[in-house]
Formats: sequence, C-alpha cells, structure tokens
Amino acid sequence: MVTTDHSPVGAALPGMNGRARLADWLKRTYFTQADAARLIGITESQFSQFLSGRSSPSLLNAVRIQKATGIPVDLWEK
Repeated sequence: MVTTDHSPVGAALPGMNGRARLADWLKRTYFTQADAARLIGITESQFSQFLSGRSSPSLLNAVRIQKATGIPVDLWEK
C-alpha cells in the first residue's frame, strides 16, 4: 500500500540528522527511491547519495527536500 503521508518530520524525531530523517520518511511513506526522487525533484542517483550519506544536498536540493518531506534545511550538514 502506498501512502501520501507528507507530514513534517522535523519536530517528530529530535536528535536525528537530515539523512536519518529522510530514511525514516521513506520508510513511513512506502515510496520507492525513484518515486521519492521524482516527488522531491531530484535524480534517483542524488536521492541515493543523500540517503547513504555519500553526499549532502546543495541548498537548493535541501529546500526541495524540505518542501516535499518537511525535513528542515538546517539538518543537512556540509
């Protein structure tokens, strides 16, 4: 079952960074990485890199993630 739970996760998970919150959001929404990337407006490769911690999103992509998931921009460390 696919849900469209786009509820903010910023306040719900104190102490977690952007990557951990993105992983939690992905798990809660049952989106595939490809679907999540499309919703956010980034490539599947970028999504995978952010999720794994291999790279951090640019400010523009962090804003896109925030708009789609509610994960605050300031949780993404450079």
